Amino acid sequence: MTEKERQFVQAMVKVGHPKVKAQEIGHQMGQKPGYISVYQRKLIDDQIIMPASYGYVQFMLPFFDRFVEKQIMFDEF
Repeated sequence: MTEKERQFVQAMVKVGHPKVKAQEIGHQMGQKPGYISVYQRKLIDDQIIMPASYGYVQFMLPFFDRFVEKQIMFDEF
């Protein structure tokens, strides 16, 4: 996973909802929707996330958000 893809996933976790609106991810990353759509597509292709409904994505693996959350905590120390 590239650094930008990792930032995308971390932004999803920081929003704190099971289904995350792409616009909220962009806001967390400080980027426009067109910018994040490239990474969204890559993560969908890699089967990390999947479309939840129009404009929303969610993690494909159960409890992956908890794993990422713990990784964020470890990175802060």
